[in-house]
Amino acid sequence: MNEARLPVLIVSGFLGSGKTTLLRQALGDPRFERSLVIVNEAAPLGIDDRLLRAVTNGPVALLGSGCLCCVVQDDLKRSLLEVVDDQSLAGRVDRVVIETSGLADPVSVIATLSAHPRLTARLRLQAVASTVDALHAESQLEESPEFAAQVQCADLLLVTKSDLAGAERAHAVSGLVGSMNPLATVIDRADRPIEALLHASSRFTTGPPASRWLPYADPGQSDNDYVRLARVGGSARDRHTRGVAAFAITVSRRLDWVAFSTWLSLLVHAHGPKLLRIKGVIDVADGETPVVVNVVRHVVHFPEHLAEASVAPGESRLVFLVRDIAPAEMLRSMSAFVGEGCRLASEARFPAPPG
Repeated sequence: MNEARLPVLIVSGFLGSGKTTLLRQALGDPRFERSLVIVNEAAPLGIDDRLLRAVTNGPVALLGSGCLCCVVQDDLKRSLLEVVDDQSLAGRVDRVVIETSGLADPVSVIATLSAHPRLTARLRLQAVASTVDALHAESQLEESPEFAAQVQCADLLLVTKSDLAGAERAHAVSGLVGSMNPLATVIDRADRPIEALLHASSRFTTGPPASRWLPYADPGQSDNDYVRLARVGGSARDRHTRGVAAFAITVSRRLDWVAFSTWLSLLVHAHGPKLLRIKGVIDVADGETPVVVNVVRHVVHFPEHLAEASVAPGESRLVFLVRDIAPAEMLRSMSAFVGEGCRLASEARFPAPPG
């Protein structure tokens, strides 16, 4: 793993959900004082960048007059290339923070990080953190597909305004977004958010071993952290979880990387929009350390080599959150390429909508 690469933290969330408030708090913490911040606003006149400049001495750049997932995507790429090429930033910046507009799909930002060799050589995605408004989450889910996209590709979900919404409603919203993305960590915005931002990627890169997020449950179990299905009602949850399955596949031997990566590439090409999340640790034949695999829809993250042995020797584990793909179909497909030894370690489906 090349730890010389700058970590990139993407902060997403729907309009008015508290992204800038969260970042103002984070940038006031000494541990974030060497962050370079890129702010995207759909409006031609930026406000958030001015608010953030008031609390940090680090550089803050504004990408205005458009959304990162559409008209200003090239501007983001140019800005990031300037960051990696600017020698004057060496030693002064230890993190890049990108605040997306409230209407952005973070997957486009992730794709930008993965699409240029100079960026992948110098930057690494730390995590996607999305804020969720406890007062308005259910209506936003009903009315705006961007809300679902922001929730489903997040590593960390921070529920905001729980003091205004009340404990019962905030708990229901936590269950709602947790059911939409069982692979994410869900916390209340008031519960040590800076610590959560700092350590959002520790379960699949550095820090504690990957066993914190890999499902080690026995076959058939579905009560581990990453196959939890919150029992919250409502048409919004039903609409966005219909056809979604969360499951894990284990392989009881070391894998040939060429065979596995060929299968993964074909899978992404054929079913990209259905692959809400795939995360896993692969024990590669002839490899010295396990390799982390991380996929968000059509975007395959740059593979990471773990410093520690987070899976047993000769064992690989993949966690899936997919739409309209049967777990058994995925198992057959993977087995056809990588050979014997694949099995479903855990499986759970979202309940069908009533009626």
